[in-house]
Amino acid sequence: MSLPSELAARDLDRPEVSVVVPVYNEEAGLAAFWARLAPVLASLAGTTEVVFVDDGSSDGTLAQLLSLRHLDRRVRIVSLSRNFGKEIALTAGLDHADGNAVVPIDADLQHPPEVIGELVARWRDGNDIVIALRRDRATDGFLHAVALPAQASPHGRIRGGAGSPCPSCHEITGLRSTPIPSISASITSPGRR
Repeated sequence: MSLPSELAARDLDRPEVSVVVPVYNEEAGLAAFWARLAPVLASLAGTTEVVFVDDGSSDGTLAQLLSLRHLDRRVRIVSLSRNFGKEIALTAGLDHADGNAVVPIDADLQHPPEVIGELVARWRDGNDIVIALRRDRATDGFLHAVALPAQASPHGRIRGGAGSPCPSCHEITGLRSTPIPSISASITSPGRR
């Protein structure tokens, strides 16, 4: 049983924001990714952590992550025993993230780390979910290009473009959850009352 003082100390140690990064054979790109992510983390008010999930890489990815963890105490590493795929790696990262908010991002720089500050700001403004949509989806498949814009909410949009924190983003959308009123209904089978 934890004492109240232990629980309070644990809450003080809890990061405000966790960045979850699944990686697979990213040895060649990790330095460039970290060079862009580190200044973003430094610009955020509050504490942060970065949970890298090595999805069974066969190159030097894990060694680079271990070196990075030695240099920066915000880095945490989850190492999977083999390649399970991005979705499982992301799920493992979410399971190990301690932050009040979690930002998943790929290490291949297809999504700019520089937009994390705006995502966190929108979350701090009271949004439960914040989504960034890319402006240029030319390299995406048909369903991806059609489905994602259809999910966008008209609430709290920020347009991308030159000079914005995410010039390649179409928009950043914040969503707030609203309680669903309870519904009571009686269901009867045919022939029964």
